Amino acid sequence: MKKVTMLVFLTVAALMLVLPGVKTQRQENYISPMDNKSMTNFPEKWWSDLSQVEQYVNDRVGFRDQMITAYQYTDLLLFRELNHPLYQSGKGGHVYSREWDPITYQHLDGDEDFPGQMADFLLYIQNYCKENDMGFCFLLAPNKESIYPEYYPDGYGIKDQPNRSDRIMEELDKRGVNHVDPRAMLIEEKVKQPVYNQTYDVGHWNPYGMYLSVNKLYEDYLLPTYPQIQAPLLSEYKVTKEDRDYLPNSYIRMEDTESVFSLKEDTTELQWDNSVNDVYLRGWKNPSRPDAPKVLVFGDSYFGHGDLFFKEQFSETYFLHISNMWDFYGCVDLLQPDIILIEAGERVLDTDIYNLFNWQQEHFQTIMK
Repeated sequence: MKKVTMLVFLTVAALMLVLPGVKTQRQENYISPMDNKSMTNFPEKWWSDLSQVEQYVNDRVGFRDQMITAYQYTDLLLFRELNHPLYQSGKGGHVYSREWDPITYQHLDGDEDFPGQMADFLLYIQNYCKENDMGFCFLLAPNKESIYPEYYPDGYGIKDQPNRSDRIMEELDKRGVNHVDPRAMLIEEKVKQPVYNQTYDVGHWNPYGMYLSVNKLYEDYLLPTYPQIQAPLLSEYKVTKEDRDYLPNSYIRMEDTESVFSLKEDTTELQWDNSVNDVYLRGWKNPSRPDAPKVLVFGDSYFGHGDLFFKEQFSETYFLHISNMWDFYGCVDLLQPDIILIEAGERVLDTDIYNLFNWQQEHFQTIMK
């Protein structure tokens, strides 16, 4: 009996050692759904830096996601702590994103020049639009913690001090750049209905929060500038409650409910959809509004389904992921819009937007001088 027990033990131990190696993820440029990022590729000159080999194994070993999930569930069960690369536990059962450097929320802006440089960049785009008879406006999409700071974990934030977004808005005001900041409005509206979910997709506003923010964009910029268009009315949409059982990019079960919007009557025609996963690239035509202007929207993941609130209002609506701004001039030349809108999430202003300085960098720097 002892021999059988020992044989079973050794077999199980061997399988535990061998199977993770056999199931190692070997796909080049593999993007982990749990981490929402590209994982380490095997280094060509692996012998020169063994730490890269170690990182490769850590990223791609078989059953990695299952082992991490088991560890996360243990933390939740024993310590009520969410230990996940994308999420962190807040107060009152809330979950917050962990995808960004919290130093920006602590109002410790490491780069004092950044707000001004960001404003200069948007001013350049606005001037380019003006020179080419196009309208322009920038929409800020706030972090959840900017709207629900009361549930954010202790240890973050210096209250009642200007943060990075405040400084950027001030610099945009100084330069006369058209922009919409929905933070104060969302804080006021959240007492009526949640504008961010408690646990599900906490890195973005919920559909109702997006609807309110888009309507502020209409009220503050689009309607005064283009009186021939109409803002989307809540009555035009069917709003249904849908259950959400898991955190996005995670195997952690977190039950939540979300309001989902759909048009009661859709008169638009989809011209093309070349979207790949979250990188959207869609064009719509609206035969019912042939005299309305054409709008080109560059947005990030906050605006993944934002065309729902534009395509019925404009003659043509183009929704392009913000990464397509690398070919900004090409997109504009191809689509010939009357209006260009840029939406960007508060937490990624220094990556998604600011890094776009690199596109046509020589031309941009020459203009700015």
